[in-house]
Amino acid sequence: MRIEPGSILQLLYPCSRYSPDRCIICGGTFADHLTLWWSKNLYTPFDRVLDKVSKEGTILPLSSEEQLARAKKDRSYYPSSNPEYVFHKRYVLDVSSLLKGLLSKYQEKRVLQRAVQQNPAISGPFETKKVGELNVTFLVPATKPKPRPSVTFELVRAMFLNAVEALMYLEATENETLEMK
Repeated sequence: MRIEPGSILQLLYPCSRYSPDRCIICGGTFADHLTLWWSKNLYTPFDRVLDKVSKEGTILPLSSEEQLARAKKDRSYYPSSNPEYVFHKRYVLDVSSLLKGLLSKYQEKRVLQRAVQQNPAISGPFETKKVGELNVTFLVPATKPKPRPSVTFELVRAMFLNAVEALMYLEATENETLEMK
């Protein structure tokens, strides 16, 4: 491009001196401001909780060596480089993998009782809930038949179970989106 001497374009050239993302006060970029602000808040208790929740709610893919070893053993296995989101496991006991391949109700009942005994979070009677399209089965504490629980308790319980199912659908949607990429 040809610039005439003494024109306005000559005064603005080179454009890197006049960046649109610079701060008027200090001259720093937007990224510099974010880094400076966030570095003060790094490793606070809130930050550690977020890291813990993210770590517990995400299944990272296997390393490349583990993927190759598993692919050799199982021909139907397709290695993935994307994480899988399973945040619902923080709220309910997911027993889908335990029930896979079991045919009789008696076998299912024995496996579920063993899972409840190993998990101290569920004490007393339990119910199995299944999210149909996702093929996810999870355990929740059962309501006691006598005395009959209050209507408020049953309503809050139903709202919680609907929220967990909505979370599972969101996770499945996000996992499918990541697989397509």
